Amino acid sequence: MIKHNRHGDLFSLIRAGFPTFICGPTGSSKTTTLENIAKELNIPCYKKLMGERMTETPLVGYMDVSGKYIPGFCHKPFTEGGLMIFDEIDNGNPNVNLVINGLIDGSFHFPYGMAIAHPSLKIVATANTDGSGADLAFVGRNKIDVALMNRFAFLRWPYDSAMEDNIAIEEYNTHGGKNKETLAKAISAFRKVREALKELNSPHILSPRNLK
Repeated sequence: MIKHNRHGDLFSLIRAGFPTFICGPTGSSKTTTLENIAKELNIPCYKKLMGERMTETPLVGYMDVSGKYIPGFCHKPFTEGGLMIFDEIDNGNPNVNLVINGLIDGSFHFPYGMAIAHPSLKIVATANTDGSGADLAFVGRNKIDVALMNRFAFLRWPYDSAMEDNIAIEEYNTHGGKNKETLAKAISAFRKVREALKELNSPHILSPRNLK
C-alpha cells in the first residue's frame, strides 16, 4: 500500500475519536487514505458526497405515511459504528452542515426520536478548501460556519512528493518500463509544470491522478 506522509497523523486522530477535517487539493488521496484507515481499524466505512442541493432527508431519513422510519445515510454508522465520511463538505449546503454539528455532539434527534452515538463512530470531513470559501482553483466551494469548524481537528493534506514518486514507479513498472532515468525526468517535468501553473495563478491542477 502506498501511503501519504500524513497517514499516521490522520490514523492517530481518527483512532482517538477526534472528528477530523482534512483539507487538501484534488487527487491527493484523502478519501483513499480514509478507506484504508477504516480497514486498519476494522470498522465499516461510509461515504457521502456532499452537494449544494443536499437536504437533511438523505442524511437523517424520514417517516413514511405509515409511520415507518426510512433511514438516511447517517443512521447506520451513527447507531452501529463505523467511519462516516462527509466528502467535499465545502461543496455542500451550509444549512445542512448543521446536521453534522449535531451528530458530533454524540446524540441526535432522528425523525423517530433520540439516538446515542455508537462508541466506535468516527466522523471525518474532507474538503479542497479550508472552510473560508471559494478560491481560484475551487470556485464553487462554500464558506463553512466557524461553529462547525471549531468541532473538528484540522489537518492539512498537501501533495506528498514521495507518494507521487511511488505511484509513478508502480505505474511505470506495471507497463513494462525499464529506464529509471527516463522515469526520473518525467517526474521532474511533471513537477515543473505544476510549479509553472502555480506561478501563473492558473486554475489548472496536476495531481497524483495525472501520473497514472
